[in-house]
Amino acid sequence: MNNTKKIFIILALISFVLVFVAVLIITNLNKTGLTNTDFLSNNSQSTSQHFLIDQYPIKAVSLYKMTKIESSKFYYNSDSGNTSAFNESPYSYFNLVYETTASKDEVFSYYRKIFDKEIKEEFSNPESIKGTIDEYNIEITQYGEDTVYLQVYVNKDRSDDIKKDLFAYFPMVEIDLSYVKVDEKSYGLLNQNGGELEYTHYYTVTDTGDLNVDKIDDIDEFAKIQSVIQEKYKNNADYIFEDNIFEWTSDKDEKYTVELSPNHERVYVQIRKLMSL
Repeated sequence: MNNTKKIFIILALISFVLVFVAVLIITNLNKTGLTNTDFLSNNSQSTSQHFLIDQYPIKAVSLYKMTKIESSKFYYNSDSGNTSAFNESPYSYFNLVYETTASKDEVFSYYRKIFDKEIKEEFSNPESIKGTIDEYNIEITQYGEDTVYLQVYVNKDRSDDIKKDLFAYFPMVEIDLSYVKVDEKSYGLLNQNGGELEYTHYYTVTDTGDLNVDKIDDIDEFAKIQSVIQEKYKNNADYIFEDNIFEWTSDKDEKYTVELSPNHERVYVQIRKLMSL
């Protein structure tokens, strides 16, 4: 075989490989409905890029005709009394709220096209649809004409990696009582007040009951929790306590709101801080 034929064969092979790669890329982009140009147009040229959590799988689950991200959050729930919309426990998911120029019918049609499988239920909500895309379980809800609520559930391995990143620093209200345990955490980016970083968690409070069997509840758990929080945080800036709700500001400019909810047997904690954009 002469050199000319060898060069021709090599060039032909290179051309085939390039075409094959191009086809794979185009197929993937068509599936997600997201081109690089679309993504840059929707995000890099608007402030919404600051409010999409980095770990969110944008290439798999895109935001259809998005004009503004209102918030993006990541939740991890380990409460044994709770199950996800897909009957999982524990579970983790991204929760996004975004504005769109598309109608509900257009939004639902778009996501149905990129679902690997639509999940239909006997008693389904006409305002929402469910399906799978790659490894993710998806639920999309749209009540009005311009706001989409998108939940993207992730598997355990992916969740563990995300938690290592997002929960590496996580401010907590320290209660340190044996009958209180953390059952949910979340990390979020909020497109409000110039941009806010939000951490939430809730504690489940166990009723310790009548330990000495004298027909009298031995501990008022919420009175004890109230006392512990008051003692620990009463000297913080902007401290107030009213109607079972505490508020204060830490020395890191983190705004704490803590609600005691005996009816739910929970203590809800929200911590917000201005973002550095």
